[in-house]
Amino acid sequence: MQSSSSDSYAQLDDNPIRFQPVSEQTNVFYDAVQSHLFTVEKADSNSLLVRVQTCQSSSLLDSTKAFSFRLKDCGEVKSMKFSADCRILAVQRSSTAVEFVNFATAGGAADTVEYSQTCKTKAAQILGFQWTQAANHEVLYVTDCGLELFSVTPEKRSLRLVKSAAQQCNWYAWHHAAGTAALSSGPLSNQFSMFKIGQSSLVKTPRFEVDLPHAPSSSLASSNAAGGGSVGIGGRQPLRERDVFLAELYGQLYLGVLKHYVKPGGGSATEIALYQQPSSDSAGNPRKSDLLVLQQGGRLAVSIVDNLVLVHHQRLQRSFAFDIALPAETDGYLRYHQPVTVEAMPLAWSQPQRQQQKQLPRAGSQQQQQPQDAAATQLYSQSWIFFLPDVIVDAQAGLLWRIRIRPDRLSALMFPMDPGRCLHCLHLRANAKIDTANALRRLMLLLTSAEPPAAADAIAAASVTTCLPVLAYALDLLAAQESPQPGPLPSPPPPPPPSPFDFAANESPSAYSSLSGMASFSQQQQQLLSLPARAPDPLTQSDLYVHLLAEGPATEAEYKAQVFVILEFVRALNDRNVPVQHFLFETLVRALVTTGRFGELHQLIQYHVISDSKPIACLLLSLQSLYPPAHQLALDMMKRLGSANEEILEVLLSQGRVLSAVKFLRSVGKFDSVAAHKLLEVAFESGDWRQFYSVFRALEQRNARLRGSAAFQPADHCQRYVAEFAGRFGQTALGQLRAL
Repeated sequence: MQSSSSDSYAQLDDNPIRFQPVSEQTNVFYDAVQSHLFTVEKADSNSLLVRVQTCQSSSLLDSTKAFSFRLKDCGEVKSMKFSADCRILAVQRSSTAVEFVNFATAGGAADTVEYSQTCKTKAAQILGFQWTQAANHEVLYVTDCGLELFSVTPEKRSLRLVKSAAQQCNWYAWHHAAGTAALSSGPLSNQFSMFKIGQSSLVKTPRFEVDLPHAPSSSLASSNAAGGGSVGIGGRQPLRERDVFLAELYGQLYLGVLKHYVKPGGGSATEIALYQQPSSDSAGNPRKSDLLVLQQGGRLAVSIVDNLVLVHHQRLQRSFAFDIALPAETDGYLRYHQPVTVEAMPLAWSQPQRQQQKQLPRAGSQQQQQPQDAAATQLYSQSWIFFLPDVIVDAQAGLLWRIRIRPDRLSALMFPMDPGRCLHCLHLRANAKIDTANALRRLMLLLTSAEPPAAADAIAAASVTTCLPVLAYALDLLAAQESPQPGPLPSPPPPPPPSPFDFAANESPSAYSSLSGMASFSQQQQQLLSLPARAPDPLTQSDLYVHLLAEGPATEAEYKAQVFVILEFVRALNDRNVPVQHFLFETLVRALVTTGRFGELHQLIQYHVISDSKPIACLLLSLQSLYPPAHQLALDMMKRLGSANEEILEVLLSQGRVLSAVKFLRSVGKFDSVAAHKLLEVAFESGDWRQFYSVFRALEQRNARLRGSAAFQPADHCQRYVAEFAGRFGQTALGQLRAL
């Protein structure tokens, strides 16, 4: 089954950056840390013209125009990078030194005097350099003999060695945000020494070794064709720099290693091993924690977008997405991940891109090679270069894109196969609140629909009976994000048959397991383990109400589904000691009343499933005509709150129950402060003279206790009621009360 690119969840940026393509006169460099694109071409016999384009709005440079300056032509440029404040440019022309140029301001004029710094270690070769996050301009040299950390003083145009570490190095990987360098060593390049670079410091963590696959001797030729590498010690292929990356997933740093295998029956396969690095505030060794299983081999590239690992396959022109936070099979040591969708999808052009592309000013003559139209560029071109986390550069076409994830397309592909897995995946994506709510609504519709789902939802149709546990699982995930204390995630519901983990048409994961060393489990032995991860933009209680519950159901079945959702969400929140907002309870009460489930409502209130609150109490008061006991439920709720005495008094007086109001005021110690005329007015208007007499007498007794006299004061505004009492019961009765 082939899918069109319009269905893809991974799309290239709407407006690509356009630049002068690579040619004999033009070189292009990209700094993934600062997102700067450098175009270098010869200006004259003695100088080079450098144009800098920034690819993100957060850069100190102006993202709306190119910034140009000239450098002396002192040889071929291998690399160039700006410091964090864009005031020092580092240029590498040789393998033994790096040159530096000062700038007055970010994007300002360049200094005419350059200065350089060679390696301190004799005979060392510079493999690369990186600006660190230190505030005092520190630059790190990575050489084949180790690390050298220099402090740059631009005012003096000098550098000072502040720290060094000896370590044989074949090549290295760098992660700027984590300030971590991974140095590869050994004859197979599979031994790694991790260094944490801080302010004038180098901290080394214990070295570890990456296990490499053994290639069958009869398949070495096909192995080289698939992997593109030579065979080293013991028939194992040496690890290549392009097959290793450092990436941060859900706040945790990982070293990723692409391992290419040759299948005994022919063909190739790949797995990506993730080695979790210890956090900065904890001790420990790196450990192999996750394995991304790919049934295809060949030339691959990796991108990290929204905590998804995208593996791009050039020959198939498809991209596979992995999410390590989703439930995965585990043997107790490793978690084995399959792509999140059954079918790999190609990268897709965004529609707006075909109409308009971002073009920054370019210097040069009209005879220079012009950038190609983005829509006409071949996808997965041989000239594509991937930069972590999410950048693709086509130097020959003169285009730079960022990859973005479309949660709506991801939902459309995942939901029919496994709604629970789909909701978990959407829950972890940024800017996916609407899509998560839509998936929940779609699941509710499966519960209430009397007609069978569409053909596209064939698997979902088979799992209608499992919608309830899937909904409960999704609501548990939402509640877990609101809990201040992290806790274990809920166990995922079983996926509906056929299993969405069967990605190969003629191969099962267990068949491939024997190649990669993955343990083979029976159905009873399989375990599913989720990685605790904080969602970047979780669906809150307010969001759930606005996007899912605010629109009133139309049928009784929809009301029942709404009641189930709210009760499950309340249960999940209560399990994690998260306060439930009153509007969820209000919606629950209305749904129960609409469907005539008054007995259930009564029980939920009595057993405190519905928490006490003034809004709920007021809502219950309004239901007295439909369910008379709701009135007493409301009063009991207000009494338990302890902060609704005024409301209870008003309710009792509005019903003419003055004696009940007096008893209540005495029970809460508020009788001495209530206005006398307020009680007498209600008693008089009721027409019950016995009640009027009792209230009048109680107030006179209060006067006698507080003032020493039973008489009312003019400030009490009770003259009318005193006269009515005397007229009804006689002056003698009034005098007897005053004598008390």
